[in-house]
Amino acid sequence: MSRLLPQPSLVTKIDRQLATAEKHLAQKVRRRPWWQRILLPLVGVVMVVTGALFFFTPIPLAVLAVVGFPFLFCFHPRVEKRARQRMVVRIKSLRRWVRSWRKAKQF
Repeated sequence: MSRLLPQPSLVTKIDRQLATAEKHLAQKVRRRPWWQRILLPLVGVVMVVTGALFFFTPIPLAVLAVVGFPFLFCFHPRVEKRARQRMVVRIKSLRRWVRSWRKAKQF
């Protein structure tokens, strides 16, 4: 007989995903080539503007604004590092909230 392993809960999966995002963002920022420092912010502007335009329509493309927002900070390593640090702080606070929510749900 094979025993089924218990599946992790949704909260545990979310916590794991946030942990991997935190590790990725905490990595050292390397200097990008000049074409990436020009192209990525332009792509970010296009995505944010497109997402903002589609925000008020029934077409679900408003997520482009969320995806394009980090691209706006890729023009200089110092600015990108600062943005990454702020995102890590936000992810840590979100992970604390998820963990407290998980503990509160366990009776």
